[in-house]
Amino acid sequence: LSIEKQRELEHNLSTSESAVFDWKCHIVRLVAQDSCRKEKLLNLKNGEVMVVMDWAMKFLPLLFREKQSDWFGQKGLNWHVTVCVFKDYENQLKHRTYVHVMDGVKQDWYSVACMLQHVLLALKKQQPTVTTAFLRSDNAGCYHCSNLWHAVPAISEETGVNIQRYDFSESQDGKSYCDAKIARMRAKLRKYVSNGGNISYSEDMKKALDDREGVPGCHIAHVDIPQPLDQFTLQRKIKGITKISNVQFENCGQLKYWRNYNIGDGQIMSVTPINLESTLNILSDFKVPCKDTGNILAAREKQSSEESQSDVNLTCPEPNCNTVLHSYSELNDHCFVGVHHYMSTFDGIKMKWRDICLDIYNFIKNKTKYPFGRHE
Repeated sequence: LSIEKQRELEHNLSTSESAVFDWKCHIVRLVAQDSCRKEKLLNLKNGEVMVVMDWAMKFLPLLFREKQSDWFGQKGLNWHVTVCVFKDYENQLKHRTYVHVMDGVKQDWYSVACMLQHVLLALKKQQPTVTTAFLRSDNAGCYHCSNLWHAVPAISEETGVNIQRYDFSESQDGKSYCDAKIARMRAKLRKYVSNGGNISYSEDMKKALDDREGVPGCHIAHVDIPQPLDQFTLQRKIKGITKISNVQFENCGQLKYWRNYNIGDGQIMSVTPINLESTLNILSDFKVPCKDTGNILAAREKQSSEESQSDVNLTCPEPNCNTVLHSYSELNDHCFVGVHHYMSTFDGIKMKWRDICLDIYNFIKNKTKYPFGRHE
């Protein structure tokens, strides 16, 4: 090989080795951060709630009869979804989903803080026993923001719900309960339009989602967020904030943060609380649907007799998860909670060899069943 070719191969090998190592580090961080969600979800106590937040992709207006010219240059409608997961008196996981729909708004930390305060006030009114909240979201700039962290103590004091932690998901692992509820609400909106309705503005979205019995467990509010004052536009910077994945709020006006979940003692820094003097402009408040809470884990006694008596074994679609379920509802619950049981690498290799050997055995068996030259 020529010298240039050798250098090119060496560069490709070095780059590939670095990429594989970074990928392995990403997998380790992903498992560590997801273990935080699992522990908080399964160990929720009475009075505690896990709050998961996410901005939905903008909803484009839909008309029952739409001209071709109306399809171009559409302006999307903003909506923000907050899922509050808790355990009821039967120790079953339930959720209340709060949705804010808006025509035009800047998706920044101030909007998130105002909506979070509104959600906790509504949740406290519906469930007075709630005293503690754990926040979780992806790493979008409106969430992974120092100003929002400084505003959390004031939100806790205003709502009466103590926000203890704020945990962020690993990059490329931001799918959450919000996306599951968004899919159901999008189906509801499409069904509303198919029945002759039109969705042009945010108030139409609220009307469509509240139509008839609404979406189980989903509360919709039509709001407008005023422009923040000048004192709220000042950026409070935290050095190395992009590497912080877990934040715990202390009672003494301090916060403790970690780069990775449950690794090390954490670093402590002081915060200056930001009081939200201007709140949401509520045009139409939350309307309680026919079913005010939704189920996350279905009660096993509610399964049909045909389902419970079936001998079907369903495997988890998660790679290397060896959990076997006996009904479709169990499979849905297992995937939704995300508590997977992974087999080791050596066990996975053994299972693949077993499948190969069985395929060879079946092939030989079928070949020798009717050997050549045999006549009936």
